[in-house]
Amino acid sequence: MHLCRAVVAVIAVTMAMTLAAPAAAAPYDTVRDRPATTRPNPDVVIRGSGWGHGVGMSQYGAYAQAQAGWGYPRILKHWYRGVSVGQASMPSRIRVGLASSLTFSNVEAVDGRIPWRECDASGCTTKATQPAGTTWKVQLLSGGNWRLTHNGEVKYRGGKGKRLIGAFNPQGRPGGTLIKAFNPNGSRRFYKWGRLEYRANSPANGTMYMVLDIPSMDLYLRGLAEMPSSWGSRGGLAALKAQAVTGRTYALGLHRGNGGISPGCWCSLLATPANQAYGGYDNEMHSTSHHWVRAVEDTSGRVVTHNGNLIGAFYSSSHGTRSENIEDSWAYGSTPMPYLKSVSDSWSKRAGAGNPYATWDVTVTNAALASFTGSGMHRVRRIQMGSRTDGRTPRTIVVTGVDRGGKGLRVNRAGGTTSNNKGIVGIDLRSTFSLRSQQVRRLGFAPFVDDDGRADEYAIVFATRARLMSGRSATQFQPGQAATRAEAALALFRLLQIPRAPKGRDYFNDDNGRREEAAINALAHAGIVKGKKFNPDRPFQKRHAAVWWQRTLALKPGGVDRFTDDDGKPFERAANAVARAKLLSGCAPKRFCPYRSVTRGQLAALTWRTTRQYR
Repeated sequence: MHLCRAVVAVIAVTMAMTLAAPAAAAPYDTVRDRPATTRPNPDVVIRGSGWGHGVGMSQYGAYAQAQAGWGYPRILKHWYRGVSVGQASMPSRIRVGLASSLTFSNVEAVDGRIPWRECDASGCTTKATQPAGTTWKVQLLSGGNWRLTHNGEVKYRGGKGKRLIGAFNPQGRPGGTLIKAFNPNGSRRFYKWGRLEYRANSPANGTMYMVLDIPSMDLYLRGLAEMPSSWGSRGGLAALKAQAVTGRTYALGLHRGNGGISPGCWCSLLATPANQAYGGYDNEMHSTSHHWVRAVEDTSGRVVTHNGNLIGAFYSSSHGTRSENIEDSWAYGSTPMPYLKSVSDSWSKRAGAGNPYATWDVTVTNAALASFTGSGMHRVRRIQMGSRTDGRTPRTIVVTGVDRGGKGLRVNRAGGTTSNNKGIVGIDLRSTFSLRSQQVRRLGFAPFVDDDGRADEYAIVFATRARLMSGRSATQFQPGQAATRAEAALALFRLLQIPRAPKGRDYFNDDNGRREEAAINALAHAGIVKGKKFNPDRPFQKRHAAVWWQRTLALKPGGVDRFTDDDGKPFERAANAVARAKLLSGCAPKRFCPYRSVTRGQLAALTWRTTRQYR
C-alpha cells in the first residue's frame, strides 16, 4: 500500500491503528461514544403498525370515522364488506367464563345479601345467606363437597356433585346487590347483573369453574371492556355503537355455535381477549360510562349479517395501513370470507385518533435476526422486503450476511417456523419477537430510518460508527443526497488517519471556521487536494473521488482504458485506477460519469470498500 510522497512514512504506520476521529463528532452523531469498528454488528430495528390480528374492524379507525361524522352502520359497512345491519332475537341468558381452574374464590357482598344455593337437574335449594358487608371464601374440597367460610368459620359444607350458585341479582333488576369477586390470579372485579356459578373442574385437585350467568345480552355488553367509553365525550359515540353491534354479533355467534354452553368452560364465551374482554360492573363505574351504556341501549338487538347469517365480527385495536384478508392473518384459518377482505385503515393514523400504536419499533440484536434466518448466518448486513399481503404484511424477506468464516450468505426467508404461519414471514416475525402485529413495515439497522434495505446500509452503519460520517439528524442519514466536498474530505481524513497540517498552515480561505477545516488542510498539505479555493459545499463528484483516492492510495491504472467519457481528461488515469481497484465502478458500459455527484450512501460505501481492501 502506498500514499502520495508527502505522507507515505506517517500513514504507513497509522493505517495499522484502529479507526478514530481526531476531530469533534457531528452534532447528530449518535454513536460518537462507541468504539470504532471495521466490522460492526448493528442491532436490527423492526418497524411496524397496528396492534392485534389485523382482521375486521379497526377500533381506532372507527373512532376517527366517528369523529369525521360517520354513523355506526356506515362504519360497520366499511370494515365488513357487503354486510347488512339489522335486528336479531337475543337469548335470555349469556354465560361468561371468568375462570376455569380456581382453587378458591373470595366473594364480597358489597351492599346487599347473597343467597347461596345448591343446584342440580331437579332444581336449586338455598343453603346459606351471606350478609351485606361480609366476604366469604368459596372452595371445592378434594372429596367434591363445597365449603363456604367467613373468617375461618364454616358457613356451609356439602353439595357434592352439584353446582354452587351465588344468586346476588339473578333477574338483573336495578337496585340489586353489588358484589366483588376476588380470585387467586389477582383479579378483583365488581359484578351487578346475574349470578355467580361454581362447578367442579377436578374434584381431586380441588379446582373449579367460575361462571357469571347474566340475564340478558345487553347487560353482558355493558361490561364489555373493548373500547374506551371516554371516546363518547370526544365525538366517538358512533364508534361505541359500532363496537356494541360487533360485540353483540360476536357474542351471539359464539352462543349459537356452542348451543349456549361450551363444556370446555361451561360458558357461552370467555371473559378474556381470547373471546372478548369482559370487565364486569367496573366498566359501568367510570365518569364516562354513560356513553357506553347509551351505545348499548341505542343499538339493542342490532347485529351484522352477510347473506342472512351472522358474520364473524372480528376486530382489533388498529391495522396500520390496511386490514388483513382473514386468510392472511396469524389468528385465523385459511378460508377466505367475502366480508373480511383487506380495506384501508388510514383512519387509525389520523392525529385525532390518538392511536399510540399507529407505528411502533422493536429492536432485536443482529445475532437474533441472523438466527431467525435459520441458515447459519453469523452477521446480518442487509435486509430487503419481498412480496406482501394485501394488508402489507411481508410474505418474504431477503437477508444478506456472512457466516462465522466470513463466507457470504443470501437467504430468502418465508414463513415456516411457527404454527399457522401460512408461509408469511411477518407472522413468524410477530411470534418470534413478540411484536404487536404481523404488519411489519420496515426492517433495518439503527439509528437511521431512511436507509432500510439499501445496498449501502451496512456501509452507512460502518461509516457512522467509525465516525467517518454522521447523520443529517438523529434518525435521517439522507443516503440519496449528494455528499459535499467537505464531507468527503472529513471522511477520507478520518478513514486513513492523514496527519494534520503544521500549525498555522491554512490552505484555503473558504473553509475558515468549519468543523472540516482541519481535514481539508490535512488533505491539501498531503497533496491530495489542490487549488486556490476548496468549495466545501459543492457536490463531491466521481472525478473528485477518483483523484483523491488514487492520490492517497497511489493506485495504478493498469493497461486497460475502461471508459470512453473520460478520454483525455486530467482524471482519466485516476478513474481507471479506482475502477481497477474495485473502489468505484462505472455508471454504464464504458461510461464513468465523472461529473455525477457521489451520494452520501455511495460515499459511505466507498469508505467501507476502502477499509475492507486496504486495512
